[in-house]
Amino acid sequence: MLPVRAVLLAGIIPCSACTPKPAEPVDSAMDDPVDWPAIDTTEDCPAVDFTAEGSFAVTSDVVYDQEDGEDLLLDLYLPDAEGPRPGIVMVHGGGFTSGDRGYMAAAAEHYAAAGFVVLNVEYRRVPTHGLDALTRDVVCSVKWALAEADTIGLNRACLGTIGESAGGYLASMASLAGSDPLFTEGCDTGGELDALTRWSVPYYGIADLPAFEAADGLGVLMPWLAELAGLTVEALSPTSYVARDPSVGFYLPHGTEDDVVPPSQSEVFHGVLEPAGHPTQLRLMPGVGHGFVAGGGFWGEDNQAIQADIEDFVQQMNRAR
Repeated sequence: MLPVRAVLLAGIIPCSACTPKPAEPVDSAMDDPVDWPAIDTTEDCPAVDFTAEGSFAVTSDVVYDQEDGEDLLLDLYLPDAEGPRPGIVMVHGGGFTSGDRGYMAAAAEHYAAAGFVVLNVEYRRVPTHGLDALTRDVVCSVKWALAEADTIGLNRACLGTIGESAGGYLASMASLAGSDPLFTEGCDTGGELDALTRWSVPYYGIADLPAFEAADGLGVLMPWLAELAGLTVEALSPTSYVARDPSVGFYLPHGTEDDVVPPSQSEVFHGVLEPAGHPTQLRLMPGVGHGFVAGGGFWGEDNQAIQADIEDFVQQMNRAR
């Protein structure tokens, strides 16, 4: 993965050429006493078998939405199994500027073989678009899955998200803030459906932008990314939305030697998720760096050391609670 800092130094993102929108008051009811919608976790999800090597079909380049004349695409993995299935929206990393669905292809195949409907999604990029637009795209893919549930064989109450790095941030935002008007504007897919998920596995993602801003390294970019979206760093932080739906479970894998997104980001996230009522597991991995699950890394030693734990967590989250 090419981190944002390297991209900037390489001149791929010419910040002087970017024209950030002026910051505006956040009109998301972020702090209002609103009864936000919550997913129904009172029934068991359909069973899956992580030891199976089930067959599945893949349809590439499915259009889940269109924005500014640009098709937003996903690869759809449909297991050869009867009845509505649990599902996963997968989000690749790439420093918000690069990367592609290939980063998550190995993971998508594994989960589809176990019996999940999998959406491996694409989204727009910084600096042409702000983090609000990227979040909106992933939220829109969740709404597309729910709207097309009958067609793709998805159980609407059994959808989770998995993302790595930038995709981990976007997966967290979609699972926590998917019903916020800030991140649904312009998404006609799914009509009035709320983008609700049951659990999320954000690998080594940014969770608290103010804390990340205060850190060394890439944190210097956080104010610029916020200005690009025309929002505050707080409004773009997953930690700001933990009170929305405490039924969403989180498994937080993070290497202790991550020099791109410090493990303190997942520690802070865990520290606010748990008191808010979210089922949460923090998995710090000694000696492991950044990007270990992307691409072929899914089958690598680092990810396989925790994969069984992740699968156990997903199974637990898919049971009635």
